[in-house]
Amino acid sequence: MNKHWASLDGLRGVLALGVVLLHFDVNILTRRLFGMPPLWMDLAVDVFFLLSGFVLTHSVRNGTSFPIFAVKRLLRLLPIYYVTTLATMLVVPQLPGDLWAELFVAGPFLSRNPVNFPAWSICFELYLPLLAVLLPIRLPAKLVRPALVVALLACGACMMAFEEGRAMYAPRAICGLIAGHLLYRAKLEFRAPFDLAALCVIGLILAASFAPAITFLIPFAASAAILAGTQAEGRLFASAPVLWLGSISYTLYLVHVPVLYALGKWIEPAVSESPIVSLAGIAASLALATMLTKLVERPAMALSARLFPRHVASRGV
Repeated sequence: MNKHWASLDGLRGVLALGVVLLHFDVNILTRRLFGMPPLWMDLAVDVFFLLSGFVLTHSVRNGTSFPIFAVKRLLRLLPIYYVTTLATMLVVPQLPGDLWAELFVAGPFLSRNPVNFPAWSICFELYLPLLAVLLPIRLPAKLVRPALVVALLACGACMMAFEEGRAMYAPRAICGLIAGHLLYRAKLEFRAPFDLAALCVIGLILAASFAPAITFLIPFAASAAILAGTQAEGRLFASAPVLWLGSISYTLYLVHVPVLYALGKWIEPAVSESPIVSLAGIAASLALATMLTKLVERPAMALSARLFPRHVASRGV
């Protein structure tokens, strides 16, 4: 396996853009303007967890010390998190009383969303891998593949529960990260055109909007796409525009929320009522994500690489 899989970055970028389109009410606008059924990309986050579990397991495949892993993880996640959280606090309609939780990315532990609400997933992306490295529990090899099937089914159950209105934040994160870890350890191969496999994942996420039972297929389809992406690059998902989305995906995932709140605070009409306002917000989010990736995220990753030259930081969340 290669150290880096560009097509997986591309998939992550497209999914992040899907989350942005969801929050800017593009589905509401398309339903109002064209009579299309509402389509949601909220389950893209579950695929993020699978990807992270897989990539992080690869990054520590030869072992790592907890201090090194912890510093690298903090440098990977926190700089953009803090910048976008501060920006959100300046424009959000109301601040919570326990602002200290924002410093420690601990909102979900207090049964609430962070101020920058998509960052609920960052809480688990930070603390669960740290816990896994601090307290390693290695499943015997003969149990990995059966456990993977169970974990993927659990992912599907959590996703269905979420579609039915239950938050399921911690279970979704735990099951997704564990499933990604087991997928790497299972040493499976799946050879298929990556573009087709990735498009199937996106199609299933959209189809789950009106057929919730489809959610059980999404973890298996995402696993197949991840495996396909480790064998061969796609053409579409490794194209320059999609790779650009992948390169800014983490920043885009977090920076679009302060843009959304700023538009709601200073501009009329509402995003859900104006295609122009919605498209302007999306464009501003892409521009800011590109700028902050260059000014904040990449310098932090470069610092990590200088501090630990033998432990190259994994890309992606």
